[in-house]
Amino acid sequence: MKKFFSFLLLMPLFVVTNAQIVITYGDMPSAGTYITQTTDTTPSSALPVFITGANINWDFSALNNHEPYSMGFLNPSTTPYFSHFPSANLCYLAPDSMFGYIEANPSYVVALGARMKMDTTEIIIQYNPDDTMIVFPYTMGTTFESHPNTVVKMFYGDSINLGFGNVYIDSIRMTLSYDKNTVVDGWGNVSTPLGIYPALRSTRTEIMEQEIAVHYSNMYIPVNTSIDTSLVIEWSMKNTGVPLITITADASDSSYSSVDWLTVSPSFGFNEMNSRNVINIYPNPATNEITIGFEDETPEFVIVSDIYGREVKKINTNAEAGIHIDITDFSSGVYFISAANKGETYATGRFIKQ
Repeated sequence: MKKFFSFLLLMPLFVVTNAQIVITYGDMPSAGTYITQTTDTTPSSALPVFITGANINWDFSALNNHEPYSMGFLNPSTTPYFSHFPSANLCYLAPDSMFGYIEANPSYVVALGARMKMDTTEIIIQYNPDDTMIVFPYTMGTTFESHPNTVVKMFYGDSINLGFGNVYIDSIRMTLSYDKNTVVDGWGNVSTPLGIYPALRSTRTEIMEQEIAVHYSNMYIPVNTSIDTSLVIEWSMKNTGVPLITITADASDSSYSSVDWLTVSPSFGFNEMNSRNVINIYPNPATNEITIGFEDETPEFVIVSDIYGREVKKINTNAEAGIHIDITDFSSGVYFISAANKGETYATGRFIKQ
């Protein structure tokens, strides 16, 4: 009889721990959130990528950390491209100086566009209509569509052969049209090298049509068109706003060549610092200079590293309680600060160079 009642008492706990999660607007990241991710460039073909259904255990614990990178979320009004996206209430800064602009509300999240660089050319991409990234509540069975379009014009300044000899082309126009269909088709637990997390699986079918046209004789002449279809498979969980795992597969044969995954544990929140002492960094984000203040203990050295872990600058503090660092020549992106005494790092921090 005691065993029977014990079983009844444990049943609600079992049901709760194995119930599917529901992702809401409250799970979105806020300005000041920083995350670290990486890419496995040689993933196993035996990964459980295409398993769908309820109460599934997906084992990705053998993923490799080949190409680490970071991403920071900002208040868009503090960024240099906010005027292009005045309705944005969140911005993310990704590698290669990419600023992505988002509008999030309790019903959905849409991407408005981005600023990026192609070689040395600055490009502003604006979606019309917006690109729907997620709808709320987001749970098993959720479906939604997105059909963003964008047109980008850029200087070319060279000659090409249009079939009647070489002609000078001053600019090109690239038109991108997307048809995206997303379905949440699985729930369960995902194992990564960091731990086991309750998650939702989704499949997004993306059809991208691209047209490239050249400007000649006061008109744009199409010179290339292409259509590409891909499958984007993601596992998402609460409190992150960023997928745990993302895999893009070829729609024709389901092959994939890389896996992106989160390398900071979602269990403890992205903003927590696991340090004994505190580094104060301001302003953050910054453009030309940062000031670093120390509490309790002044380090011998401060080391600045980029998102790939490479040392960018090392500064002797000379026992000062605060130092200034010129970051004018730094590329835009996320950087890490390490404070060290006697060869041991005892405190860390992060800042964004705009």
